[in-house]
Amino acid sequence: EDVAEITNRVGWNESISLAGGDLEHRLHRRVARLVRPVLEVRRTRVIQAPTLGPTSDFLNEVEGALADGRITEGQEWRIEQTDFILRAQRRADCVPVWIAIEASFTVRRKDVIRARASADALGAVFGEETLAVVAGYGIDAAKAAQAEAAGVAYLQVPRPGQE
Repeated sequence: EDVAEITNRVGWNESISLAGGDLEHRLHRRVARLVRPVLEVRRTRVIQAPTLGPTSDFLNEVEGALADGRITEGQEWRIEQTDFILRAQRRADCVPVWIAIEASFTVRRKDVIRARASADALGAVFGEETLAVVAGYGIDAAKAAQAEAAGVAYLQVPRPGQE
């Protein structure tokens, strides 16, 4: 369905990467910088990314939360599947926050749901504030409204060549 939609938009003669992994790989290098102004955070660190596995300390915390019943196996799996997990501080008051980001070429409803579920699971593990984010090259008005209603921020990722 996605391939057909993109093919209709750009045609067969143009070269375009259809792999979501390409977006995730490109975003990894810039995600910390891109979220700072959107979420008004500072001291942003990538904890988990498609090209960076989580630290053993992070995994120990998640496994401990599963063992003592703060999260379910489904929540543990959602954390493992989250595209990006960041640690930061709110700029206004330096309160630490966890940031769960789902990245997709075009943001869809499932991305909004996943980002919200990931942020909620991180909150259960760490007992701290969390922020849910969807990131992509585009989002339609209906999905943007769904994201806003769910408390999920949208991060516009610059397209290649527009950086």
